[in-house]
This record gives sequence, structure tokens and C-alpha cells, in this order.
Amino acid sequence: MAKNINHPTKNQAKVCYYYMPSRNQKPAEVISVLNSGGWCIRVPVREEDIELYAFFHRDMTEAETAKFGKKQTWRIFTSWEEMLTDHQQNAVNEEVLAALNAFKAKFTLSEEVAA
Repeated sequence: MAKNINHPTKNQAKVCYYYMPSRNQKPAEVISVLNSGGWCIRVPVREEDIELYAFFHRDMTEAETAKFGKKQTWRIFTSWEEMLTDHQQNAVNEEVLAALNAFKAKFTLSEEVAA
């Protein structure tokens, strides 16, 4: 039976993905939270905190677990290419990369705006 990549296993550490739209001259970002504790994060910004909800989640890879351990780590990406390169270096499987790549049309980052 094929594993549904958007429904991680219960006991494995998770990575959740959140989209932060551009604001106040700052570019849009995809925030990946390793060892994520939930579907929602609160991002502190100058005006007021913003609540973001995950648009995708997956199990952490062995490479990520070795690199980041059990502590929650926020990784911020302003380009899809930067994120995909990082994920390839951390042994994220091709199915997950393809699933994340499908969100490029929905969540525009600075690389698409500049093109």
C-alpha cells in the first residue's frame, strides 16, 4: 500500500509548511518548521502577531533528524528553488519534492514576482 505523503506517521517527528504573504516591503516566505508541534504557528511581527496554518506536512528525514535533533527549528525560504535545493541536500524524497513543487502556483515567492 502506498504511503500518503501528506499524512505523516503518528510517532515520527514532523515538518509543517506555512506561507507568509509579502508585507511592508518584505518578500513572501515559506516557513518550514521542523519538529513541529501543531498545525498553527504565531509569527511575531511589528504591528501584530500573525497566525498561519500549515498547507502541507511530512515526516522528517533521517538527515534532518541527525542535523536538527529534537529541537523545533524554523527554516525560512524566500524562493522555491532555495527550498527545493535544501530539501534535496537533506534527502527529502522525490514524491514530497513534487508535492511541494505543486504549491508554487498557489503561493508566489519573490523569484516568480521578479520573472
